[in-house]
Amino acid sequence: MSMTISRSAGSLVSRAWELPSDASRSSMDQLRAKKTAERAALKQLVSLRREVQDRKLDSAAQRLRERRWSEAAAYKAEIRKERPMMHDVSAADEATVFALSKRLNQAMAVLEPDANKRGWFRLFQHMDDDGSGKMTYLELEDMVRNELRIPSKDLDDKVLKQVWKVLDADGSGYIEAGEFGRFMRPGEAAVGETWKSRLHAQRRMEVQVELAVRHKEKRAMEGVAPASEKEVNALSVVLNRRLATVFPGNSGSWFKLYVHVDQDRSGKITFDEFRAVARKGLRLTQAELPEAKVAAAWRAIDADGNGYITTGEFGAFMKRGALELRTLQPQPTWKQKLHRRRSLEAQALQAELKKERRAHSDNVTPAAADQVHEMSTP
Repeated sequence: MSMTISRSAGSLVSRAWELPSDASRSSMDQLRAKKTAERAALKQLVSLRREVQDRKLDSAAQRLRERRWSEAAAYKAEIRKERPMMHDVSAADEATVFALSKRLNQAMAVLEPDANKRGWFRLFQHMDDDGSGKMTYLELEDMVRNELRIPSKDLDDKVLKQVWKVLDADGSGYIEAGEFGRFMRPGEAAVGETWKSRLHAQRRMEVQVELAVRHKEKRAMEGVAPASEKEVNALSVVLNRRLATVFPGNSGSWFKLYVHVDQDRSGKITFDEFRAVARKGLRLTQAELPEAKVAAAWRAIDADGNGYITTGEFGAFMKRGALELRTLQPQPTWKQKLHRRRSLEAQALQAELKKERRAHSDNVTPAAADQVHEMSTP
């Protein structure tokens, strides 16, 4: 009996465990199905969003193209509006184009006499109000009539249109800065002085002045005999000794002196500048350094006779004296320099201590014996 009851109880327990297992499987299947459906819906949503974004981009690109087409059409319409009637106008010949170029440059010269302040490009920029780098016929006509003040009686509209037809050879309705420049440049030379010609003339004048100075110095040196190597070395020593007082403790001071004398920054020194090194830079008087010795040394240094010496030649001359000075006056070693610096520091410290000792001894009265005893008693 008991065996039968226990078997029945075991059967019931087994069934009780089996029923929840079937329910769990069903729930898991449903959950998986829902997650699969959710992933599919999410993928579809992402796809739709991409499609919407692509359509927005296509729509924006289309609107941009339409706007650009509209702006281009409006620009072309404006160009056609500003384009003069050129059907019955013949192109001007080269002589007419050159004559107009010359006429415009002359008008600019009247308004601005200074060649450095006028120019065709400045005029073009002034007329190019929108900064497009292009000029239409109406802008050219406005420039001629209003800016350069050339009336119709002096320049007929027909001639201006004929020249425009040459400038606007492709019929685009406008010319660029380069085309305007090629038209204006030939007339610049006919006017006279331009900024380029003025610059070239200034440079030629500077060269002529420099050559004149060199010729003058060469003529002054014709009767002067070159100094010997010993005399050149002696002069270098004199300059280096004086240089040490002007730039103490600076081994490269000869270059500073060179730069100071080379006022035109040409990198070359003439005889007058070399003489200024001794007289003005180093303040050597005639008694200390006679003029004849300076001239003779110059003849020796300027061996090629071109009228000037370079930085390297001046440096080589100065280094000769510096080397001889080091031989005559040996330089202290690093130990000697260190010892001298410490000695100077010790002397300065002792002087400061003596100063303090004197200050105390002058203003302080020594204490009496009873006062000293009182202070020493605890």
